[in-house]
Amino acid sequence: MNYDNQFTLLLHYFRYLYLMIFLILFSSLNNIAQTFTELTGSDNPLNGIDVGYYSTPVFADLDHDGDADLFVGAYDGTIHFFRNVGTAVSPSFSGEITGAENPFDGVQEGSFTSICFGDIDHDGDLDSFIADSSGSFNFYRNDGDFESPIFNKITGTDNPLNSVSHFYATPRFVDLDCDGDLDFCSGNQNAKVKYYDNSGTALSPSYAQLPTSPFEDIDNNMGGNYSAVCLADLDNDGDLDAFMGNGNGSIYYGENTGDAVDPVIVLNSADNPFGSIAVGNSSFVSLYDLDNDGDLDAFIGKGGGDILTYANGTSTLPVSMVSFTAELNENRVVLNWNTATEINNYGFDIERAENNISGKNRDWEKLGFVNGSGNSNSPKSYSFIDNTFLMYNDYSYRLKQIDVNGNFKYWDIVNITLGTPEQFAVGPNYPNPFNSSTVINYQLPKEGLVTVKIYDIIGRKIETLLQKKETAGRHIVNFDASDYSSGVYLYTVSFNGFMAVGKMLYLQ
Repeated sequence: MNYDNQFTLLLHYFRYLYLMIFLILFSSLNNIAQTFTELTGSDNPLNGIDVGYYSTPVFADLDHDGDADLFVGAYDGTIHFFRNVGTAVSPSFSGEITGAENPFDGVQEGSFTSICFGDIDHDGDLDSFIADSSGSFNFYRNDGDFESPIFNKITGTDNPLNSVSHFYATPRFVDLDCDGDLDFCSGNQNAKVKYYDNSGTALSPSYAQLPTSPFEDIDNNMGGNYSAVCLADLDNDGDLDAFMGNGNGSIYYGENTGDAVDPVIVLNSADNPFGSIAVGNSSFVSLYDLDNDGDLDAFIGKGGGDILTYANGTSTLPVSMVSFTAELNENRVVLNWNTATEINNYGFDIERAENNISGKNRDWEKLGFVNGSGNSNSPKSYSFIDNTFLMYNDYSYRLKQIDVNGNFKYWDIVNITLGTPEQFAVGPNYPNPFNSSTVINYQLPKEGLVTVKIYDIIGRKIETLLQKKETAGRHIVNFDASDYSSGVYLYTVSFNGFMAVGKMLYLQ
């Protein structure tokens, strides 16, 4: 008898058994019943917003400042824009933004417009599609960038939905089959959900209907008219479920009884968290974590033009934050924060962004990670020191608190201004290695003559980048090496009798 083989089989059996138990427990932890509470009056961040008739609210962080702004289609065929002037944790929406500050200023597409966003050309910013009552899907490509969007209408075959038409459509882009590209679905006047699979790629999408739609049960059983679809993993089971607004004012729930790869959406009235909600006519639902507490809140546009807000009370991030501060200590930024209680707290990512002259934040970068305390009912204190050589005057910092299941929440942002440096210093060039340009940065405690020179590896001077009087503060100078060969180069920065030397690597 081969005992080694028996032992191996037994070991595999127990590994399999352990895995099954883990998956069952994980599923039970994540499938939490969702409870929604309507926010009214001043508690509703969208209180007072009214677009006249047939509101279709959608959220998107178009300006990449860390919070979501609001875009609302309406009966008049325009897109109404409301900027979030609060934070990612405490949203606050100003009055409607009109004129050139509205990225869709001047856009008028028939009537009963509905807008959706998606990075359709995979270039790192959000493009948009605007549907209207005539059945057209109008493509507005973002030809700006992730901070300053500029939308241009694209027609003909360059519009990937040029051949698609559904009256009173409500478009949505989502990766329904988990294959890494954006699929497309839309409600229509017959209360159907039309699904188009992306048979192309993330870079070059091509849309076609499948022989069998994952929404077949919805199409056969929902009834009513004028459907509006929204997809989200509300029950945290790893696949996307569907929520449908309807001309009768109700919200319908379609549970994904398939999986993340092969979805099958089936009408489920018993577990519908919005089953008791009826808004009169023409309901349109959007799900978005507007307060950054780790769960999806609900926003329901009404035929009357206003928007209802329902807060999700099933937050999975029970960490009570008391304070978060930033202070400067000899050109280093010291972050301190305190919690009152913690449950399942895995830890904190520390992120930083430099602020440009317009006041918007550039890309956030992760600086480090600080372990949490797991479960604690007593106050805890944390700190982190940013030792990076800081080139600019103004920075923002934020914490990304993560629980043991991977859910996360961003806490309020703190800002810091560095002021005038206390001493002369030169930071490392960035990037390094580089191709074909890099930035040399330095700081001056007072006004004085600055000289920046470039040398090859054997010490021969090849270029004087800068020789002029500079004011106190932080400065940068760009070195373009496109006329030189690959290799190691040295740079010197001289100021009032002091000199610093750096090394950089140019790779073609």
